[in-house]
Amino acid sequence: METVVIGSLISFAILLLIISFFKKDKSKEVDKKIENFSITLMTEMNQINKKVDMLEGEVFLNEKERAFAEALFREREKKKKIMNLFEKGYSNDQIARETNEPEDDIEAIITLEMAEREVLS
Repeated sequence: METVVIGSLISFAILLLIISFFKKDKSKEVDKKIENFSITLMTEMNQINKKVDMLEGEVFLNEKERAFAEALFREREKKKKIMNLFEKGYSNDQIARETNEPEDDIEAIITLEMAEREVLS
């Protein structure tokens, strides 16, 4: 009886071995799918990184443009204030103290503004 059981087990093992040779190896298919997915994922990541770099560049330019516009606005406001004080009869020294700007800058701004007004009229 033991020989029958041992013989049956050996026969079953041989049968399983034969079946395993003919059975399609699915792990290779899974590996291939994973590899293809990885390649696709890397390609998409590269595209996303390029878009992020492009957007960062645009944001940087927008920040520079905004900073320039703000500086230009401040300069125009300063010029308006200086000319307003000048037209009210303040001296260059008084305007310099009022605006915390050097007197030479006040004089240059007033001179340029007056020359510009003269050319335009």
